Amino acid sequence: MVTGARLAALLIVLVQGLGCTSSRLTKPGDALFAAGEFAEAATAYEELVSERPDVVRAEPELAYRLALAHAVPGHPETDLDRSRQLLEPLLDDPATSARGAALVALISEIENLHRDQRGLEVASAIRSGQLRQCEAGLDGCEILLDDERRLCAELEAENLQLRERVAALEKVERDLAVRLRELAEELAAIKKIDHEGSQ
Repeated sequence: MVTGARLAALLIVLVQGLGCTSSRLTKPGDALFAAGEFAEAATAYEELVSERPDVVRAEPELAYRLALAHAVPGHPETDLDRSRQLLEPLLDDPATSARGAALVALISEIENLHRDQRGLEVASAIRSGQLRQCEAGLDGCEILLDDERRLCAELEAENLQLRERVAALEKVERDLAVRLRELAEELAAIKKIDHEGSQ
């Protein structure tokens, strides 16, 4: 992937190759442009253009630099439409049309890179959304699993209580059986005594 820093370095080489060397201009913003500070350079050049709108046509080198400063991606002053706007008047002049056309083509390539980057960002956002959905689904499964665990724990507790109650009832049943046997034996003894007394 072509990053903003690599593209900026490429633009500087292309500018020099197209003849936009630092020796040609001494305008505010030139040193910033040469240092790769494109946002600050664009701001400085735009201030000059606002004071002298004709400078864009009168000094094509400045128009080239300002257009390129706006074309470099990744800073607040990136504006490809403004770059084209600055270069369009130069396309009609034979003295500047060739270089202007080359820069317009370069800006088109930058726009394509922007489009590809936006496509990648959209794809990344979609993947991130899908990942969040999966994580949310996992969280939901964890919640359900926790609920199942709580339910199992509650059932185990209830089962233990039931076992304890059954054990208690079985003990009561055994005690009653023992008592019934004792009562039966006592009743049998009483009947025997009555029977012997009646003879």
